[in-house]
Amino acid sequence: MPQLSATTEVLLDRELVIYRRERSNVWQCRYKVDGKWQRTSTNERDQTKAKVKAKELMIEAKLAKPEIDKYRPSLVLPDINRQVQDNSPSKEELAIAENLRNSYLQTLEGDYKNFNGFNVTAKNSEAEFPVSFTPSDDEKVALKNALSNFDQEAYFTSRWIRNDKPDIQQIMKDIYLLENSEKAFQKIANETAAKMQEHLIKSTSNIKIKPENQSTFTPENSKSEMDKMASLFFSS
Repeated sequence: MPQLSATTEVLLDRELVIYRRERSNVWQCRYKVDGKWQRTSTNERDQTKAKVKAKELMIEAKLAKPEIDKYRPSLVLPDINRQVQDNSPSKEELAIAENLRNSYLQTLEGDYKNFNGFNVTAKNSEAEFPVSFTPSDDEKVALKNALSNFDQEAYFTSRWIRNDKPDIQQIMKDIYLLENSEKAFQKIANETAAKMQEHLIKSTSNIKIKPENQSTFTPENSKSEMDKMASLFFSS
């Protein structure tokens, strides 16, 4: 039998065991039928419920075996080798797939340096500020290498599945940003510019709590402070 771990519990010695796989909250079970180990999921996250389910599954399997044995002589097994051969891609299909991959890799190699990141223009009632985020050359190379052997199934499974359940918040966030990135970035940039303008007006206002600290607002001072704030918030 496999070595026991902290997530394994023996219910019947050498007959019935429940266990949890790494990164999973669902309990699995192993049980013996006619001297052979069978494995299946209890579909339960609660350990107590998993114990009950595991016992039910073992009993059902033991009761079903005599009925299955009765029909075994008449069962005709499929010709697996023939099926595998029939489902194999033809030389033409393999050649098309190879050409598509080579075309993709050539395009990736030629175009990845042209990826300039993201650009948006932040606007408020007084001015407009171009804002950009450009990945470094090392980041571009790393992204190109990842895309050279990109496994979309593994990528989205690791990103969108948590504890055997879909992470709906992450899925919605990714899809929304994918389809509405320009609108989202524009909204963030405009609100940042508006907040910056609000802060600028407050910081340069001649209305002070202490009279002795009053100062006079001038357009020159405003322009200087606005330039400083723009440099602080929107430098790439």
